[in-house]
Amino acid sequence: MAPATGQEVIVDVDEGETAPESEVFQMPYAFSSASWDFAIGYGAVGTGFFQDQLQLFGAVAVSTNETSELQLGFANLRLAGTDRLFLDGYLSVGDYTQLRAYTGVDGSGERAGSNGSAKDNYLQDEAYDVRFELPLRAVLPLGPGAREPIQRYELEDGLLTGKGTGGWAWDPLESGRTFLDLRPFYRRQEYDDAGQRGALATNGAALALTYDNRDFPRNPSRGSLQQVRVWRDFGQLDSAGSWTSVEALATKYVDLGRTDWARQQVLAFGAWAADTPTWDDDGSGRPPYFMGATLGGRKRLRAYPAYRFNDRSAVHYWAEYRFIPGWQPLPRVESIRRASVDWWQFAVFAEAGRVAPSWDAELLHEDLKWDAGISLRIFAKKALFRFDIAAGPEEYAVLVDIQHPF
Repeated sequence: MAPATGQEVIVDVDEGETAPESEVFQMPYAFSSASWDFAIGYGAVGTGFFQDQLQLFGAVAVSTNETSELQLGFANLRLAGTDRLFLDGYLSVGDYTQLRAYTGVDGSGERAGSNGSAKDNYLQDEAYDVRFELPLRAVLPLGPGAREPIQRYELEDGLLTGKGTGGWAWDPLESGRTFLDLRPFYRRQEYDDAGQRGALATNGAALALTYDNRDFPRNPSRGSLQQVRVWRDFGQLDSAGSWTSVEALATKYVDLGRTDWARQQVLAFGAWAADTPTWDDDGSGRPPYFMGATLGGRKRLRAYPAYRFNDRSAVHYWAEYRFIPGWQPLPRVESIRRASVDWWQFAVFAEAGRVAPSWDAELLHEDLKWDAGISLRIFAKKALFRFDIAAGPEEYAVLVDIQHPF
């Protein structure tokens, strides 16, 4: 998941709003990937229902190989009787006919998912996948968050007016907001063929400290974000075993200014690293292949299948140039208000990273995997949809998601 956007309400000053309004943005979409073949879906994001800062989202997709998936979630639900505690929720249920598992050792002794593994070294079978997360977030009384746990952002034609909540200084006492969150999680994959993997489950909790120093988290143009997170599976319930993973994330956004042909230009770049200190050579203390230090999928190394690379440690670097043109094809006029788009954004991006069997800085920067691509983002009804096309040495992918990847 992308870094949380935080607790916020948004109003369109050009539409005459003085208070947030409830809105829903809906969109059909299509994409292709290794496990899905060609898929079509329908997604919706709602804001401002029940509580001004609350977001609701859902999506359903089906594919030509009879794979299907349902995603439901909410974000920023303020708990009754509190000012600084907010709850998120995410549920994903999938029925896959060609789910790839990059795990195990093949006949030659090569471990699937390792940095040097062959792209066709994986198990594939029909499987169910269930994922559930319920993060509880506390807004710490620092910087702008000390005055108002829920921040108000005013937009004009979809872009921020004013300086926002961060980016003018790197100082948690003066700029940005700081969060502490506890994220209970559960994930289970169950293959139809028990001879392949059977059931693989993990559950536990993650604890994170985040300093969000971006001006407008939903579409940042300046500032930065830093986050440290520790994941822990205690080996309870149906867990396959206990493990601990540590990860760190840092991003930076540079405003390149406005021109006659560009409403906004932003250079966004960053780095992510992960390690599994409980990893043992005898196979214990390791997370399932889809948790921990992984690369591939919608967020990291997007041209590669989900969890294509997984090991004890990993690094990932990326850069994007984001451009909002001065012209967009759906003007904000009342006759097409229901289909109105505040802006569309184009992005070009490049990524590099690798996994390794140990936390070794030199090894982690040898034989880096990479990809590059283009992206279209649409901002409408205060929600952002993202369409990526990424290509690398092994494969290419067409992906759909909500929010920026970072």
